Amino acid sequence: MRGERSHIGAEFDQRAATYDTSAMHRWQARQAVGLATPRPSTWVLDVATGTGLAAREAAGLTGGDGRVVGVDLSPGMLRVARERSPGNCSYAVADAHRLPFGADRFDLVLCVVGLPYLDAPAAMREWVRVARPGAAIVFTVPRAEGVSVNHLMGQSAQAEGIDLPDPHAKLGTTHRLRELAGSLDLEVEDIQPIVWVDPEPLDDPAEIWQRALNYGFADPLHTADPIAREQARRRFIEQAEGHHPRQDLFLARFALPAVT
Repeated sequence: MRGERSHIGAEFDQRAATYDTSAMHRWQARQAVGLATPRPSTWVLDVATGTGLAAREAAGLTGGDGRVVGVDLSPGMLRVARERSPGNCSYAVADAHRLPFGADRFDLVLCVVGLPYLDAPAAMREWVRVARPGAAIVFTVPRAEGVSVNHLMGQSAQAEGIDLPDPHAKLGTTHRLRELAGSLDLEVEDIQPIVWVDPEPLDDPAEIWQRALNYGFADPLHTADPIAREQARRRFIEQAEGHHPRQDLFLARFALPAVT
């Protein structure tokens, strides 16, 4: 797992310079901060902060007495975040599963886009540790079969007899999210579906396919017959040409019990 996380950090280092150009990433950050509604003087932890898109949104609402701390595995992403953030933001290279903070420190925990890359129960248990009683945890997560590019990839592989799992089946239903909250003694305050359809079509399906091979759900392709794998790749590129990516997501807000 540690090696996989290092690989993820290195991949996002390569994407740091252009990450903010994604309208979908900016939109998710706005959606999450809008549900979180940080108030002046709030202390916010932004997990898997990337280039700080959500951190920067939150910082504008916390005021001079508030603080936003972002953590990420990618030093390259954090360099961009530091360059573009106001003075009440700070950043640290850290694993979301092992945070370098004491208990009861934050009023709000955000995680935008990042949860599919994490062991969600283990990571969220750590977020609970560093959050104060009554704190909110707000995050986005794809719905089951909710990422259209992954769905196209699965269909293309299936046509060649290669079964790819849905990487978002484990968390991508309201039932699973409520189970997760219950296992951590968290209150479910809101779970709402949101949808993003990219106004621009995929510009390089071949590159998208190649990048997806780095993720665990694509492991069956690595051991498949090379001819079948190549046929699946060609089928995906053909079907993805001109495709407008769609993401069906959940935007969720959990809360720690307040002190009574």
